[in-house]
Formats: sequence, C-alpha cells, structure tokens
Amino acid sequence: MARVRRNKKSIVGVNWHLKLRIKIEVLQNLVDKLYRENQKMKRRLEKYELTRNRVNYKNRSTKTSVSSSLSSD
Repeated sequence: MARVRRNKKSIVGVNWHLKLRIKIEVLQNLVDKLYRENQKMKRRLEKYELTRNRVNYKNRSTKTSVSSSLSSD
C-alpha cells in the first residue's frame, strides 16, 4: 500500500507520519496500562507478604535469576 490513486493525474501518498504517530500512541497506552496493572498486582501481593520490602526483594531476585538463566543458554 504505497500509493493510492484518486484519478489518473494525481497520486496521493500514504501519510506515514500520521500512521507512526498513531502506532506510538497505541504503544504508549499499552505501556501505561501494563504499568498500572503491575502496580496493582504489587499492592495485592503486599497484602499477603505483609511488607513492601519483601515484595521488592522478590522482584529483584526474580529479575536476576531470569537474566542469569538467559545468559547461561
């Protein structure tokens, strides 16, 4: 879909700036949604772990174990 013909004399190009701007906006909304969901799950986990420090510690230890398992492959 490179060009759209209106008539035989003029060719109208695709507005790539608009397409990319819309795609960026969609991706930013997705990141915001996932961030809010992550924060909500941390708060929910905090209720069962009793402290925020334990939740953060487990998050850090999970990140390092995942990265070390990826590097060992």
